[in-house]
Amino acid sequence: MIYSESMPAAAQVLGLKRGDIVTLSGGGGKTSIMFTLGAELARYGFRVLVVTTTHIGVPKPGEADCLLMAGERELPALLDTFFSKGAGLVVAGTGMEESFRLCAVSPEFVCRIAGCGTVDFILIEADGAAMKPFKAPRSYEPVIPACTTLALTVAGLDALGLELDARHVHRPERIAALTGLREGERIGSDVMADVLCHPEGGRRNVPAGARWHPVINKVDSEKHAPAALELAGRLLEKGAGQVFLSSTLDGQLRIDLVV
Repeated sequence: MIYSESMPAAAQVLGLKRGDIVTLSGGGGKTSIMFTLGAELARYGFRVLVVTTTHIGVPKPGEADCLLMAGERELPALLDTFFSKGAGLVVAGTGMEESFRLCAVSPEFVCRIAGCGTVDFILIEADGAAMKPFKAPRSYEPVIPACTTLALTVAGLDALGLELDARHVHRPERIAALTGLREGERIGSDVMADVLCHPEGGRRNVPAGARWHPVINKVDSEKHAPAALELAGRLLEKGAGQVFLSSTLDGQLRIDLVV
């Protein structure tokens, strides 16, 4: 594939265009994907805003040009100021929890910012996974803004073969409810595909007008390819028009498309 120098390779594989509002949900490394993608877009001169509609850990040193914490009334002016001074990647929230997690902005705030022309891309983390590789959402999640143009549901390839319990996955009771898998049984590719493609699973709360794709993350080497392609095949069989395989090993975002 030939890439244009005007957009990072990973962004081109994802089909991104200026103005996209990208929401990530699920488990298995979505925060790393979000920050790595944001940094790559910023290096190409785009203005990128990273927010959460739930909560995320504050960025590590070097992950962002600046971190803004203010009320939703104050944030638009602050964003204008910092982007006009040359910031590329800005992370913003309405405060910080005691656990050093950034507090959410509202979905409505995201859509207001998207319409004002201040930023080129908005990247949103829409749910939590307690650092587990796989999950199914509860009734109140994910919190996806209505203006989202691309919704990515992430799952870690390392969830394959794990036992269905709270030690290994997030919301195991919801996975069981969607698939019929019993606690203690092993998670196979069919189960992961069922959850990711289920309207109450990986497709939950995705706006009707948004593009939706599952992302199989942690495909870090050639030895992972057979399992990743098997899972991708199950996803395609269940109606996912496109599946992405990704890795953020060594801080580099690598994405491949499976159709």
